[in-house]
Amino acid sequence: MAIPKGYLDTCIVSGLAKNDLKPEEGSALLPILEARELGVLEIVTSAVTKTEIDRVPLQHRARHTREFELLARVPNAPIHIGSTRFLGGPVLAAGWREDPLFGQLRNLLPDAEDAEHAFQASRSGADHLITVDRKTFLRYSAEVVKLCGVKLVTPVEFVETVVKPLSTGE
Repeated sequence: MAIPKGYLDTCIVSGLAKNDLKPEEGSALLPILEARELGVLEIVTSAVTKTEIDRVPLQHRARHTREFELLARVPNAPIHIGSTRFLGGPVLAAGWREDPLFGQLRNLLPDAEDAEHAFQASRSGADHLITVDRKTFLRYSAEVVKLCGVKLVTPVEFVETVVKPLSTGE
């Protein structure tokens, strides 16, 4: 039986850096990381997160980088080429075609970076994408799970639906 796999969105790193996660969401990260250390859960992020952090204004970037490096034990999922954004711009190199899934996600989600994260999570085999972005991401959870099988959840929801059942053997 495969162990559950979660993908951390950039807003988790930013929330830690800015200290603006709701207390219950920040507290939920500890059991998630503990379950990962115990080997009963896999957690990944992607190079997309690092790219977003590198665009944070210089005066704030150090805090974001520190949090990202503290989470450095969380491995990066292999990058799955298929999106125009990660290739460096709106035009694909000659011979490259946009992955149809990425196109569908980009058309669904109002934020292209959210589409990129959902695409990378899906292609890396994640079951869940852990985010606190209610405004432009979580409200599309039902549509995203239909498109690519990745459920968008908050850290608290992830603990309740995935981590706790692992520890109780449910």
